[in-house]
Amino acid sequence: MKVVLDTNVIISRVIVPQGIPAQIFQHWENDAFELLTSEPILTECRRVLSYKRIQMRHSLTESEKDEIIEGFRTFGTVVETDLTIEAVENDPDDDKFLECAVAGNADYIVSGDEHLLHLKHYKDIPILPPAAFLRLLNQEK
Repeated sequence: MKVVLDTNVIISRVIVPQGIPAQIFQHWENDAFELLTSEPILTECRRVLSYKRIQMRHSLTESEKDEIIEGFRTFGTVVETDLTIEAVENDPDDDKFLECAVAGNADYIVSGDEHLLHLKHYKDIPILPPAAFLRLLNQEK
């Protein structure tokens, strides 16, 4: 199974070492799914990790943030895409998750973002909130 995780799921895992995003990451670490990402997604993750309000929650050094991003490059699958999708009217910056999912033939997009969740799916790719995706992973055990 191939999955694209939205930045909010990734950042939630970094700042809260337990909870639903952490459990999703445990499944990934146990090879339950292949994590798809892209350079635009990784760039956004790195930028968000540096937001002051996020920094106050995790206190990561610059090199620790770099290690997190490199970990996704090493253990995830970085999808290269030249697609341009314009499907998220209220937040076009979210289109990068759809582009990654389509280019990587993803089975799911997991997001807590209301703009993406409002779509429910893009083409044949369901867009699930983290709790629903975790339930799906737990059923497949």
